[in-house]
Formats: sequence, structure tokens, C-alpha cells
Amino acid sequence: MINSRKIQDLKPLAQAKCLQFMKECEDAGLKVLIIQTLRDAEYQNSLYQIGRSKPGKKVTNCDGYKVQSNHQSGLAWDAVPVDANGVILWNDSKKFEQMAKIAKELEIRAGHYWRMKDSPHFEI
Repeated sequence: MINSRKIQDLKPLAQAKCLQFMKECEDAGLKVLIIQTLRDAEYQNSLYQIGRSKPGKKVTNCDGYKVQSNHQSGLAWDAVPVDANGVILWNDSKKFEQMAKIAKELEIRAGHYWRMKDSPHFEI
């Protein structure tokens, strides 16, 4: 099962956009951590099962097979804001909003704006 956090596993254009995004976030005073990049179908399907055959709230509409995520093609990454100690700030909606605005300025699609909100998700 592939579940990578490496920016190098993204396609070259996505790598460049991700690095640019990280730099712009840093310049804005946001410390950001990449938590996922490339996934295979098996891992994507395990996420799809959350809220369906596994307990929890649905996290994706992409099953990895019939409907693929851009994570599977190396065109998407998940990023989260962290504090000075590296603790993820999952509930800091202002930081996620700030990250989404930075992404939009860089012509990166931000899951923060989707109907099924996915604030950590960014893709080209």
C-alpha cells in the first residue's frame, strides 16, 4: 500500500507548485506540514471506506478504482498548519482559510472551498 508524504513523489509541476505554496505560507507566517502526497488505489479505497464500511465521518468520494483521487496520479497533496512544536492545528479554521487563499493566488485548487470541505487538500 502506498501512502507517501514525500514531495518528490509528486509529478514535477505539482512538486514545483507544492514547494511554491510552502514558501508562500512560510512568508505569510504559517508553518505548514505535508501529511500526504502519493497514494495507490488500495490506500485510497481504505479512506473511502471511512464512514461507509468503517466507522467515522466520510472523508472522500473517490473509491480509488471507479473514481480516482488526484493523489493517485501525483497531482495532489494534503497540508496542515502546525504550531511551533509541530503539533497539527486541526481546528484552526483561520489558518486553513489563509492557506486556501494562498493556494488560490497560486492557481492551486483548495479542497477548503469544496461542497464536501477538505481543508487539508490541495491539487493542480
